[in-house]
Amino acid sequence: MLALVLSGGVWLAVRDGGAEVRAIGADRPAEQGTVTPTEAASPREDGTGAESASPREDAGREQAEALDSLLAESGGTRSGLGPALERLRACTGTSAALATVRQVTDTRRDQVSRLDGLPVDALDGGAALKERLAEALGASLSADERFLAWATGQDGDCREGSTEGADYRDGLSFSEQATAAKKRFLTLWNPLAARYGLPERAEHEI
Repeated sequence: MLALVLSGGVWLAVRDGGAEVRAIGADRPAEQGTVTPTEAASPREDGTGAESASPREDAGREQAEALDSLLAESGGTRSGLGPALERLRACTGTSAALATVRQVTDTRRDQVSRLDGLPVDALDGGAALKERLAEALGASLSADERFLAWATGQDGDCREGSTEGADYRDGLSFSEQATAAKKRFLTLWNPLAARYGLPERAEHEI
């Protein structure tokens, strides 16, 4: 004798004596509109079901953005130095030009200090990146300090066109070292900047 028993929403066929228990309809395809567990777990084609960025990736982006902000500020600092030195060479408005060189030097010193406190542990090659930037900014600061010493002398006793003396020569030497260090830094920075959608830079923009 065969009996049909409803259990859990599925009809079971039970043969007399319990020798056979068979679910009826268990092998039927899912009705339209139903979602199987596999489908529910699969990412959506439009990407909305894709995994979000990892915590390390988010931290890396934040650290890269902090470095980019410092680079942008550094470029602005550098842009004010050249015109001030030109006025000092021409003995035109030397007091204001000297004040600009002093401000540039103070700002650069602050940037070097702030870089030391920026974390880079979530960035690929972060330690090397920070080391190269520190070398570049350190050389720039040394150049600014030597130019400031020269500018102080020019303001006190200006000689038009004068670029003589150890201070000015040392300023040029440190400036060349800074440019070389910036180039080495940018070989690491620009690929990283592209990864996070940040602007790539040239050495004169730092």
